[in-house]
Amino acid sequence: MVAITGDWTAFELRRLAAASKYASQSKRLLSLVAVLAGMGRQTLNDWVRQFNARGPKG
Repeated sequence: MVAITGDWTAFELRRLAAASKYASQSKRLLSLVAVLAGMGRQTLNDWVRQFNARGPKG
């Protein structure tokens, strides 16, 4: 398991993602927010499958 070091909060990472000029950076920062929230690989995998099957409503 990989841990995020430092005193970053989900709020701070979301703020940085919103302020970023680069979509790829925003996506990475928001992925780190999910990690801080305790999301596991299986949950993320399930979300991707639901999105692929049903779009944003999934």
